[in-house]
Amino acid sequence: MFRGASGNYNITITTLTELDGESSYNLYVDGKMVGNYQNPSTTVDYRATIKTFENIEVSHGAAIRVSSNSTSNGKIPEGNGFAYSRGRWSKLDFECIY
Repeated sequence: MFRGASGNYNITITTLTELDGESSYNLYVDGKMVGNYQNPSTTVDYRATIKTFENIEVSHGAAIRVSSNSTSNGKIPEGNGFAYSRGRWSKLDFECIY
């Protein structure tokens, strides 16, 4: 539940890149998807990357949700298949713009 004042915000998500896949992330405000982002490919596991969704209307008390997917890029062998990314992310930052 969003405890800040109602207004428009730039919302920044910090995600973690993974060697085994490029997960994507969806940001929802009160059940409505307001942005999505896919991690870039990387040669460094768990490097922080950021994406800012600009001018998002958020009401006091709104439900904020992030979903992510698990995906494989077919680069890291594991058993009879390949390893999968896990959609890791670490934080959301809200900057009120008005």
